[in-house]
Amino acid sequence: MNSTENHIGPPLGKMVGMERMKINASKEIVWQAISDSKVLHLWSPPVNNVTILSNGSETIGTARECHLTFGKKTGIFKEHRTVEISDKKIEYSIDSEKGIGIHKILKNTGFGLEIFPISQNLVEIEFKFYHDTKGILGFLMNPMIKSQQNKDRHLALLSLKEYCENQT
Repeated sequence: MNSTENHIGPPLGKMVGMERMKINASKEIVWQAISDSKVLHLWSPPVNNVTILSNGSETIGTARECHLTFGKKTGIFKEHRTVEISDKKIEYSIDSEKGIGIHKILKNTGFGLEIFPISQNLVEIEFKFYHDTKGILGFLMNPMIKSQQNKDRHLALLSLKEYCENQT
């Protein structure tokens, strides 16, 4: 299978941040955590709850609304799954948002998670953020945005690690 068979929608922006972390859990446990939106709020710190916007199982093209809190701001990201390689890789595009304001200064936003098995109960997970800036304000604020994304990504990975290691 080539990558075009596992991708839907427009491409994401430039990769602006990436971090890897080892998790003492099987790839199946980690895949279940990252691919099942119903458990996202259990390991992703800004997520309060998720509404899946389709019937049936989640797959490529599935849309969801993530209700979030970033500091004092609350809002909703509407996302859809743009890439899925079962038990390996998943990506989401953030299509729209309410209450946070990122789409005033960013475009082509999204993120991806990829699992790299090391042994039966040890994996490395890679978490990437993508975006392009919009206008001069986006360009000027980009260093601050990337810094905050780095912090948020690290906290999410620590939380994912704790969640998955407690599932074993």
